[in-house]
Amino acid sequence: MSKEYDKLFKLVALVFINAIMRISGIEPGIVEIVYPEVFSQETDRGIMDFCVLTRRGYYIIFEFHSTSLSEKILLRNFQYLANLRVRVKHPVDMQILSTDKTKGGIREVEIFPGWNFKPVITFLIDFDGDKILSNIKNKLKNNIELTDTDAYLFTIIPFTNYERDTVDLIVELCHFVNENEISQEFKYIIKLSQILWVNALIDDLKLKDELLDVIKMKSNFIQEYERNLVESAAESAFESGREENSLEIARKMKEKNFTRDVILDITGVDILKI
Repeated sequence: MSKEYDKLFKLVALVFINAIMRISGIEPGIVEIVYPEVFSQETDRGIMDFCVLTRRGYYIIFEFHSTSLSEKILLRNFQYLANLRVRVKHPVDMQILSTDKTKGGIREVEIFPGWNFKPVITFLIDFDGDKILSNIKNKLKNNIELTDTDAYLFTIIPFTNYERDTVDLIVELCHFVNENEISQEFKYIIKLSQILWVNALIDDLKLKDELLDVIKMKSNFIQEYERNLVESAAESAFESGREENSLEIARKMKEKNFTRDVILDITGVDILKI
């Protein structure tokens, strides 16, 4: 895998994982992608399994399943989780993302007598893809600014519930950027998502090449998006560090018998809340 392709591969994974974290109710914040498998340059497999290290210091394994969950599947997933816990010596959670339209199968499996493995399961079929896309189109038509939630919901549309052919849907979504006036930030997210959809869900090689040509992800685009990610992460780290520093200063001022009002004025921290 080329260096440029590998970089793009990781950016695609990053965007999609952030979307999944948001819809799963997990606070976004990724320190490291431990392993992302979205699509492979060497094979025709379409795999979407991720493991990430979060800012809070624990790992999350995201497992995708397109079929009903069986005892064999859940036992294998538990083995993944157990092996990673032994290796990293940190807490590890698991989220299962299912695209099974029947929502069939089991939800837990017994590991030891009296103890069951019961992972959190999100069924993407519960999301109305047609409604998500219609809402975004209406906002653009009425010059209403798109939110982060709109952007990240957009990334999962091909894996949700919709009343149309998957290939036709992806073709429309791949032309979305060129046919609509959207912000640069949203454009980044859309283009990276499009790469995932095309490589994971389009089997026709000719159509795949045509759609990737429509997307046209050039190296300067990748570099700009990567720079934005770095700047965003640095800003977040600065804000986090500033908050921790203010708390420490407030505690020391409290020890020196400064009044509550003075501490609040200087640090912005209310000592009654710490």
